[in-house]
Parts: sequence; C-alpha cells; structure tokens
Amino acid sequence: MTTPSKKEMILDRIESRIRDIKTTNIAYNDVNYNNDVGYVDRQFINITEKDINQHGTNWVIINEVQEKWQALIGGQFENKIQLQIIGFVQVLQAGENLGTVINSLQKDIMLAMIKDVELDRLCSYLVPVSTRLVDNMISPYGGFVMYFDITYVTQGFEI
Repeated sequence: MTTPSKKEMILDRIESRIRDIKTTNIAYNDVNYNNDVGYVDRQFINITEKDINQHGTNWVIINEVQEKWQALIGGQFENKIQLQIIGFVQVLQAGENLGTVINSLQKDIMLAMIKDVELDRLCSYLVPVSTRLVDNMISPYGGFVMYFDITYVTQGFEI
C-alpha cells in the first residue's frame, strides 16, 4: 500500500476546493460563489477550443513553483511550497466587462483558499502573496495568476 506525501495531500485538497467553486455551493456563511469552474487541472499542457467547448469557460490550473526546506530543532523540517493558481475566463455576453469577469473568479478562488488556511490541518498556514494579469490575452479571453505560500512541518519520515 502506498501512502501519498503530505505535499500531495495538500495539493489534492486545494484542487478539491477549487473544483467546489460552483454557484450552487456556499463560499461562506450564506453567500454562494459567483462562478462555476468548468475545468481544474494540475498538469497544464495546452487549452484548445475543443477543450473549452467540452468543459466550459472558467478554467483553473494549479502549478507548484518551488519548495523551500528548512531544518528545525528536534528533527523536524519546515517546507514552504510556492503555489501558482492560474485562472482563465471568457466574456460570454455582449457588454460584459472582461476585468469584472476576471475579478469575480479571483474573488471566488481567494474565498475557497482562505476559508480554512490550515487546509483541514494538513498545513500550518496558507498565505496569499500576489496576483497579476496574464499578458497577451486576446478578448474575449482573459487570465490571471495568483500566488500562495503554503507552509507545513514534517516529523521523521512523514514527508
């Protein structure tokens, strides 16, 4: 029997949180999300028109950027994962503002990520770091990148 790494469990939990962004799901209290995420993946290769037609238009790609390990006293290690969450949107209605569509999905992703910054006790904490727009997008498509730092501590062989 194989046991997934702690990092893999954290990434799976984040992917699950992003998949739960649906207008029928509650983001917090009695407030629902504003968007439906049509596609979530951790292995971005290339988005084609066929993919968009099959899965919908709000796409989220989750990428690891880097890891930094630090030894702690007592044999523990602290690991900080820098995570990149890339969102792609499409304006669907005439007169709809691309910036507003982007901001709406950014808000939903932020709510999904910070509603439990310990990811059900899988990590010590999760911190949003920055957001930027993706360059060279052609209307009606737009994109953004959100960066998060996720820190967790391992003990012994619990990696």
